[in-house]
Amino acid sequence: EVFTPVESKQLTYQQKKDSLNAINLIKENWCGKIKGRTVCDGRKQRHIYSPEDVLSPALSQDSFFATLAIDALEKKYVATSDIAGAFLKADQDNFVIVRLRDAAVDAMLEINENKYTPFVTNEKGMKVIYVRLLKAMYGTLTAPILWYKLFASTIMEMGFVINPYDLCVANKEINGKQMTICWYVDDLKVSHVDENEVKTMIEKLEQKFGKRSTTYGHRHTYVGMDITIKNGEV
Repeated sequence: EVFTPVESKQLTYQQKKDSLNAINLIKENWCGKIKGRTVCDGRKQRHIYSPEDVLSPALSQDSFFATLAIDALEKKYVATSDIAGAFLKADQDNFVIVRLRDAAVDAMLEINENKYTPFVTNEKGMKVIYVRLLKAMYGTLTAPILWYKLFASTIMEMGFVINPYDLCVANKEINGKQMTICWYVDDLKVSHVDENEVKTMIEKLEQKFGKRSTTYGHRHTYVGMDITIKNGEV
């Protein structure tokens, strides 16, 4: 559901020229885990958008540490979680064409030969498939802001109020106590004094965005930081 193939002859010369190349990346995470992903080379989009149009809010370190201090002081139950393929949950609202080349074409044909074979074309001896993005693919300039708008609107519909001083912190009163969600792109922290309310909220978010890796309790690793919350201290 991320993209759909389009026939080369249906695209203009300029649309082909402006198409974004797909790039395959392999990286080693801080924990030693090897991670692979296919991303877009979004540099061609820089002349289309001003920085203000694609700037996405980000959780500040001060806000995150402040919420941790409150969690410890009020003895809140804490969960940290990451959303797999977060950007791909958001719809792409502009017309964006991506070009798959050679090895990427072979991979697509191996996955679904019947669907993609009619769209294979040859450009200077290179196999090419053009696809139109349906979702916010990593590497496009608008992907972060599209994801932010989707997640923020989702929790606001659940009754959360975005903090005016940090747009990646939101609060909601549940059973007379405050639940706080803060997020750094696709990494979340949810806290409330009631353990069941925290787990219920994680389940609701999973219903919307899919299963994710979640850690509960006193010890967490969040954006590369090892955190222990115990006896009123962080």
